[in-house]
Amino acid sequence: MKNTKKLTILVLTLVFSIMALALSLRANLFCPEAYAEGESVINKSELLFRPTFTSKTDSNLIVFDEYDGTIKVFDSTYNNQCEIELNNCISLMAENGLIFTLTSDPAIKVFSANDGSLVASILNENKEDNELIGAKRLTLYKASDSKIYCLVQKYKDNVNTFELYSLVYQDNNWQFSESRLSLDSSRIAIPGEVNAILITEAYDDEYKNIVVCYDNNLSYFVIRPEAVTSTSYELSNLYTSATTTKLDNLVQFTKNDNTYFGVVSNKKITLLLRSITPTLSVGSVLLNASTEADLDSKFCGFGDNIYYSIPSQSKVTKLTYNGSTFDDESVISNGSIELIDLAAKDFNYFVTTGETKILTTPFGNESEFVMPEGAHFCQTKTIKVNSLSLEGFVYGVYVTATTNYYGYVDTSNLSNLNNSTYTLTNVYAYANTQMFKLPSRITDNTANSILQTFSTLTKLTVVESKCNNNFNSSINSFCLVKTENNEYGFVLTARIQAMAKSQAVIENNATVNKETNVYLDDDLDSMIIDVLNNKTRVHVIGKTNKTTKLIKVEYVNNAGDLVTGYIHSENVNTDGWSVLQIVGLILISFNVVFLVVLFFVKKRINHD
Repeated sequence: MKNTKKLTILVLTLVFSIMALALSLRANLFCPEAYAEGESVINKSELLFRPTFTSKTDSNLIVFDEYDGTIKVFDSTYNNQCEIELNNCISLMAENGLIFTLTSDPAIKVFSANDGSLVASILNENKEDNELIGAKRLTLYKASDSKIYCLVQKYKDNVNTFELYSLVYQDNNWQFSESRLSLDSSRIAIPGEVNAILITEAYDDEYKNIVVCYDNNLSYFVIRPEAVTSTSYELSNLYTSATTTKLDNLVQFTKNDNTYFGVVSNKKITLLLRSITPTLSVGSVLLNASTEADLDSKFCGFGDNIYYSIPSQSKVTKLTYNGSTFDDESVISNGSIELIDLAAKDFNYFVTTGETKILTTPFGNESEFVMPEGAHFCQTKTIKVNSLSLEGFVYGVYVTATTNYYGYVDTSNLSNLNNSTYTLTNVYAYANTQMFKLPSRITDNTANSILQTFSTLTKLTVVESKCNNNFNSSINSFCLVKTENNEYGFVLTARIQAMAKSQAVIENNATVNKETNVYLDDDLDSMIIDVLNNKTRVHVIGKTNKTTKLIKVEYVNNAGDLVTGYIHSENVNTDGWSVLQIVGLILISFNVVFLVVLFFVKKRINHD
């Protein structure tokens, strides 16, 4: 029994160990680290990337970040308080410590700004009449501490319609009232698509003014929120822009007991003084102030300030009206980005898990290039924000046959590149081999350059063979190498090979008579692997190829390695006697014999 229990415990321990190992491997595969262990990092949640909606309450600034699909709630000192995941948000506004969101499901979801918890919701899937189909935006009006009106504007089949809901606090909970006011085209006809909406107070508490922007017009109509059976509402014009540029944003704020409408178009805020009378009216144009706003900026008014986000600059700005113009102040921004070069031996190599953008900045969505699935990406720099390493992004290069693409890549789209099967360590680079700063043959003025060109066969040490190869061919793959002077760089693997040590002294039988190239093969178009100096001793193997005029030789280089290659036959003199030397020797021999014979003949004659 005891043995069975021990065996069970052992099996369970083994199972959990295997699970832990699997999770660890999965984490290493799908969450590649781009910074050193123990290094101080800055988390994504502490930054803004593409803020598209902004709203304000007494205690909080609320921003929807389109990049990672989160609502980020900041406290009064603009520190991150909480986050809410909401990928499909299309409109957002806050009131009374509550965050109202409109999603593309479509649905209305209300969250607590304090802790991000869901407070109430209207889900279209539970409604038989599809009341939220075509919903575009929402706006709020606080009727009391226990009631908030939520107006939703819809646009479907070229028709604007509205739904007015009431969120009420009762029985210690916020909940939407069962009754709602629906305004279709038969009750309110607007000649153009609505781009912005507001609810304001009216001359009587029983009524509310609905202000709308469409085309280049600012208009309003009066409703009675509790009189859901009313039949029609009259549209009245408040302001028409002098140009045909559409009014695409609308805010309301108070300054020195005056209430203003700010209508936004073409990066300008047109300021109008609002008055509440039985007929809502606005004063003449008080100000046309330029802003940094782009087309995706969303404005909100709070107190005597206007807040708006700038997605392209990853920041939120506050505007304060000083009576003649606006003072602007950046209230949330990420700080500057600093790129720090990595040493070549510290480069990291990744592979894309799907189509992946190379971004011009990590704080936006502007793409330099889209890499295909399975592409290799090399990290070459560390990203710092406010002196902290940025979590979740790497900066580096993607190499094609013609271009180096540099930029930022989200690591959630990357996994670590597998180890290479290349096994050589001590190698020689052929003559005229170039060593590059990056694993790319394409040089440019910014990042990649030729560090040096080896004039002769040069000994190298392979430091890393797991380098990017986006062409699925060994001719384009690189190795990181180190020279004998401890200089690092990248060379093409096709231009290096292992050299075998000579096991015996070679019996040289020829001498190079001038500087000559050594070819890898018996082909003048093959790779030049070395250059031999004049008077270098070699061993000639075989005969000259009558077509290429090359002859095979082997020699021992200065490092003691045996090298085999082909050189021009006219650039080498073999040891031994040549034909001319033999002919000359024969002639000399005949002359010697003749002289000896002549000597003895002459001596005999003289004797006689």
